[in-house]
Amino acid sequence: MKGRYYMPTCQSCKRKWTWKETIKTSLALKDSSMNCPHCSKLQYLTAKSKKRSTMSMFFIIAPLAIFFNDSPFIGLVALIVTCLLFMGIWPFLIELSNKKESLRSNSKS
Repeated sequence: MKGRYYMPTCQSCKRKWTWKETIKTSLALKDSSMNCPHCSKLQYLTAKSKKRSTMSMFFIIAPLAIFFNDSPFIGLVALIVTCLLFMGIWPFLIELSNKKESLRSNSKS
């Protein structure tokens, strides 16, 4: 599955989450953990998922500095569009684990 993005799958009950379930569950994200909407087991974002999300956010938000320098209105519109764009792709960036993973763990696959 390398290079492909899918909706997150609960590692306890093995059921795929829908886009809507992922967004709804992510809004209650605390300490990188979420409850599965199907089995209610606690699921954690993997370290890879956290890194992928951070990098994606950087490449989406970094160009906003250019827009804010030109015009505050254009910058605000760009910020809103960027947030909607990131919210749209966020569920495809998530991978779940039953255990909390540290960003410092060097697990190579």
